[in-house]
Amino acid sequence: MLKQFQIILFFISMILFAENQTIHSEVKTEIDLQARQTIPVLNLNDYKYGDEASKSKFIQEVAYALHEYGFFALENSDVDGKILKNGFNSAISFFDHDHSYKLLYQNKYPNRGYKSFNLDNTLKTPDLQEYYHIGRNIDDEMLERLNVSPISPNVWPDSPTNFQENLSALYNEFDRSGQYVLEACSLSMGEDIDFLSKMTEHSDSIMRFIHYLDIPPDAYQNLTWKVAHKDPNLITFIYGITSAGLEIQRPDGSWLKVEYVPGQVIVSGSNMLENLSNGLFKSTPHRVMTYRNHSRYAIPFFYHVRKELDISPTEKAIERTGGKALYPSMTAQKALEGHHWFGGKAQEKPN
Repeated sequence: MLKQFQIILFFISMILFAENQTIHSEVKTEIDLQARQTIPVLNLNDYKYGDEASKSKFIQEVAYALHEYGFFALENSDVDGKILKNGFNSAISFFDHDHSYKLLYQNKYPNRGYKSFNLDNTLKTPDLQEYYHIGRNIDDEMLERLNVSPISPNVWPDSPTNFQENLSALYNEFDRSGQYVLEACSLSMGEDIDFLSKMTEHSDSIMRFIHYLDIPPDAYQNLTWKVAHKDPNLITFIYGITSAGLEIQRPDGSWLKVEYVPGQVIVSGSNMLENLSNGLFKSTPHRVMTYRNHSRYAIPFFYHVRKELDISPTEKAIERTGGKALYPSMTAQKALEGHHWFGGKAQEKPN
């Protein structure tokens, strides 16, 4: 009897030891991810499931990251892994087609369908990438009924046959899961929780599935997959990253490598958010470097403000940045057409 009791105690101690090791491993993994990444790392579960203190801390972290870096990495993004995998596989199957087939789905509508690489572009340094644009699935009748700006229809290839189903589901999943960060960002601006969600509802937000091209082994160190740029939209989420390459520009002009950590989603403030926040939040120049001589994939989701809406600095943003509007008053449509302020800086910098 005593021997049996000792055996039971032994197994209980082993179970407790294993549980302790698992907890220790999870904590260590989280610390390792924080240490490896070069930009702030936020955990969406703090906002979704945390108490008021955890939610408040997450909102403050969003504000800090977008002010100091213009970027942050997000853990536990709430995206369904199966939907992401299905969309990823369908897109790769499309990119595997002959180039002549892919060109059948180019130039149908603005920001829709396939976009080929162009190595002979004399106007700018060519981007070594091909991609597919997908927008919101909404018909003209509904847009008219809602009294919002018209948007282009999607372009769907015949092959693979599950492309439309899987990529539409992925678009909807990104749009749904990103709402948590839109809420936190709105609250960090001192606005109502649905401030940014209302501005992007029924808008022409775009999902771009990017295939960064294979680079010859003797050339990749002298090329970039994507030249330095700033995003013209409101907020960008980059999902499905498969390798390193992303870099962001520091205030002194040097470049900071954003580490590749599987599972992390990279979030960045874009030009319209910088304008709305009167410069409180940054739209930071970034680029994608060819660190390795192989292809790379990423799926940015660009939240756009509806074109008819005003993106002038908000009153609360002006109060928080010295009491003077430092950015122009305009609609999202005018901003997209003009691009005159996108590459520049405000005349004065908020503290």
